[in-house]
Amino acid sequence: MTTVGKSVNRVMINDTARIPMPRLLFEECSSAELATVLPGRLKRRENDAGEILVKADFQEDDIVRALRAPFRGGIQLSADGESRLGEYFLAHVRDGGIGLSLCTGAAYDADVAGPFVQALWRLAAAGPADEAICLAVHEALANALVHGNLEVPRLDEDLDAFLGHCQLLEDAKSDPARWGRRIEISGIGKGGDVEVAIQDQGLGYQVHGPATGKAGHRLHGLELINACTSNVRVEDGGRCLVLVFATQRSDES
Repeated sequence: MTTVGKSVNRVMINDTARIPMPRLLFEECSSAELATVLPGRLKRRENDAGEILVKADFQEDDIVRALRAPFRGGIQLSADGESRLGEYFLAHVRDGGIGLSLCTGAAYDADVAGPFVQALWRLAAAGPADEAICLAVHEALANALVHGNLEVPRLDEDLDAFLGHCQLLEDAKSDPARWGRRIEISGIGKGGDVEVAIQDQGLGYQVHGPATGKAGHRLHGLELINACTSNVRVEDGGRCLVLVFATQRSDES
């Protein structure tokens, strides 16, 4: 179920998302939040796709819980009352994958990449994910949080700039607008591949040619990411990074 229209505290999905989806389970929400819930927009699939945990406050144990059965992910309600879900999150969850749609503060303060990668690799029957894959996803998520939503530039190699960088980061964390921006990570197994999408609400950046890690501040770390992936796509003006990992399904080994 979800809330629609102009009401306060709503989860926004577009008209293309009316096909069956996992049911949203609202937990520890206020009466005002629950009063705006209209059933039927996101229905349980016939193949029992599980539930999406929806809460106003997500702690690290909530993130881990949302990635375990019967859940297929979690949505944190925004403080401003509007939780607009991204296309990849909707598509991945709709088609049997998993996803997390969190506010920047919750994702920044928790280990998201590790539990997410392990849950997705289990779901995709791709065997255990190695440390390099977890590190690549963590790097992509950290870039989206720090350089995307928090708008903190990449730290140059000059160590004298380190304290200034730390101050910029602290200033960004104390800005409710940036701290409350939405970050989404979702994924699904596709044949012999696993696809992971990370979407932020930052300013984006210009991409010229393939994502090689040499085009700008937001591309920092892509050398590591490219080494672990079979394909990397930068979309939505630099606000979305799609990683494709070639894997061997555990039932085929």
